[in-house]
Amino acid sequence: MKSTPRQASESQFRPEIEGLRGLAVGLVVAAHAGLQIPGAALGPDIFFALSGYLIVGILLRGLEAGHGISFRDFYARRIRRIAPALAATILLTVAVVALLNDPTTLARTAKDGAAALAGAANITFGLQAVDYFGSTEPSPLLPLWSIGVEEQFYLLVPLLLGIAWKIGKRRAILMTLVMIALGSTIAAALLTPAEPIWAYYLLPTRAYGLAAGGLLALLETRALASNALRRIPLAPIGFAIIVALTLLLPGEKGYPGLAGPLSGVAAVALVGGMATIGLRGTVSATGGRAMRALFSIAPLRAIGRISYSLYLVHWPILILPTYFGITMNEGATALAVLASVLVAALMYRFVEQPFRKGFALSLVPGTVLRRGGVVLASLVLALAGVGIAPDVASAEPGASDDPGISVVTPTPSSSVVIVSPSPTPWAPISIGGTIVHQLTGAVPANLKPALNRAAGDADNILNKGCSRDHYGETVPVCYYGKKGGTRIVILGDSHALHWMPALDLIGKAYNYEIIPIAKVNCVFMDVKLYAYRLGKSYTSCTKWRLNAIAKIKELKPTLVILSHTETREEGKPNEIRPQYYADAVGRMLDKIPFPVLIFAETPNGEINIPTCLARNKSNVAKCVTKKPDVYPAWGYGRDLLVAKQRNLPLFDFTAALCPGTKCAPIIDGRVVFHDNHHLTTTMAKYLATPIGVALAQVIAGLPR
Repeated sequence: MKSTPRQASESQFRPEIEGLRGLAVGLVVAAHAGLQIPGAALGPDIFFALSGYLIVGILLRGLEAGHGISFRDFYARRIRRIAPALAATILLTVAVVALLNDPTTLARTAKDGAAALAGAANITFGLQAVDYFGSTEPSPLLPLWSIGVEEQFYLLVPLLLGIAWKIGKRRAILMTLVMIALGSTIAAALLTPAEPIWAYYLLPTRAYGLAAGGLLALLETRALASNALRRIPLAPIGFAIIVALTLLLPGEKGYPGLAGPLSGVAAVALVGGMATIGLRGTVSATGGRAMRALFSIAPLRAIGRISYSLYLVHWPILILPTYFGITMNEGATALAVLASVLVAALMYRFVEQPFRKGFALSLVPGTVLRRGGVVLASLVLALAGVGIAPDVASAEPGASDDPGISVVTPTPSSSVVIVSPSPTPWAPISIGGTIVHQLTGAVPANLKPALNRAAGDADNILNKGCSRDHYGETVPVCYYGKKGGTRIVILGDSHALHWMPALDLIGKAYNYEIIPIAKVNCVFMDVKLYAYRLGKSYTSCTKWRLNAIAKIKELKPTLVILSHTETREEGKPNEIRPQYYADAVGRMLDKIPFPVLIFAETPNGEINIPTCLARNKSNVAKCVTKKPDVYPAWGYGRDLLVAKQRNLPLFDFTAALCPGTKCAPIIDGRVVFHDNHHLTTTMAKYLATPIGVALAQVIAGLPR
């Protein structure tokens, strides 16, 4: 295929593209502001298509002119264009978060900022999305995932096009872009149902728009000169598809799938159909002139001009007020949107434009790379240092307060004999052992663990490979307590794991061998579950439960402790009957031929306790929860019914954690939860003595 020189009009400024940027960023901002725009998820794909068109066009012009690809020039331009506004947004956001005096949130935001500057924000947010123990509070830098996709594209495309050009000029580039577009489309279609989180965030499943834009840049000269193609209303068709997708898509669920590639094709059709060819600026396709006029209107162009900065700053401005306890009602949200536009305009004027013209970084490519590289590397290291500080603190000796355990010689209790029928009426075993439940006042100075350690004061069973995350289906065997002692299996999900620090102490003191068999978010009920973190049916949980039963039969424990959280059956979000879920648990317990003890559900609220305490150091009352709100009937009530109807012993922790009508965030000077519903290691160990006494009574009452 012979090289075809590109005509002068093709490299001229196109105002309609500026307007299309305005539409794309408008969709994103409107959706984030709370407007119900089903298909706003395609906004980033419009940006990707435009990026592919413009970037591949720049590289092609250099190749066709015989200059080759200057990697130094290309990356220097990208640094001047992207890095200054990105760095400014991240630093300002981190500075605002620092005002909270909340070390956990500051660390998380700093890590996110470091990842974004390093071009890995999409991977970081993908990992956070599937992290069951991750924060439920949205990151103020979340939209930067798409910047990560683009940065990875910028890293690869010059290399790929340069190699292709050497192999076969335009024909090889055409084949390369076609393969990327087709491969990405297939990957998006296949991976979205199986792994929707990763399909949404990763470059391979979002590269279709970038490749489609590149194909337009490669083919537009010949394609748009074709009389047959010029008779097709490409721009109106592309615009109609974008409007239809915007109105009909079910939000981000199931995206990108095939809708993403379709939006990329639509954006390319719109851009190509509005293009002109020839020095006189003749409209290239039917309907193109009207679409060009529509997207060239001043308001859209004004928004498009500042679209990059607006995309960067709008989300922090919308979300950060909620960090400070401000309710974002309609009025506050409208003010935040207006503020976003104003800040973006200022960012464009005083950051984007000066740096693009060489301010501080220079216009000399080598100088830009040296200065920009040093600054970016320094910022990444500094932000990473802020991000890992709490992790280091949590690993220090004394990060978890360990009070030890008092061993009490057990005596058999007839009320907890597991054999049926019980000689006495069934009653739950109340676990006490705590005294001062702080509901008001200031956070104590001698808090255990300290606030900068509280969020990290968690068991590390999962990280040691002794339990399973959302993906695992196998059942590893790890030994805690006293290996070779009376064998006890703790079975369930993360609410089984948060008792492990206490059970490990108890096992060592009482000569119990403790084996955790747990999988996060996998409640031990005979129902199908939905993995919200994965955005799909939790099929791995169903398979894991069967493997867990087989492993328990193989281990032949003296006692099985069941501890799991509350959740509802997939497809039945309004199903709250405790009996329904008690029956589902019972069907699973029928498959376990060993004595069972139930650990009743612990408080499960929506307030992240370390974060709340850090932001309300003078007023603990803001972090107090009402008991009915954190003891849902289908969790706590389910456990009571299972134990009562099957005459199983049940440890009820309400006396220790919520003895009245409210649940305190601080008990006996200790932070209760390391998030919103998992006990800190400190709190679990603090309850080891009363749990050990009650557990010894249960063990002593087992039939010999």
